[in-house]
Amino acid sequence: MKFAAASIWLAFTLALAGWWLIFGLNQLSEMRELATTPRPDAPVSSEVFDRQHRMLLSEGVFLIVLLMGGGAA
Repeated sequence: MKFAAASIWLAFTLALAGWWLIFGLNQLSEMRELATTPRPDAPVSSEVFDRQHRMLLSEGVFLIVLLMGGGAA
């Protein structure tokens, strides 16, 4: 019973973390498309979005690895 409950908890939290990662990356892609349309009042460099993409990806992967480690423990 404890193993089943822990497995369900792990599956749920990993699904939630995966959804957070995918949602954040999709939002960032949409923001990049909006910001890169030619507008003189708001120039945004692609480097900013690349840095944010790396940040979201590394944080998301780290969160998933920590959840897996915690669930396995």
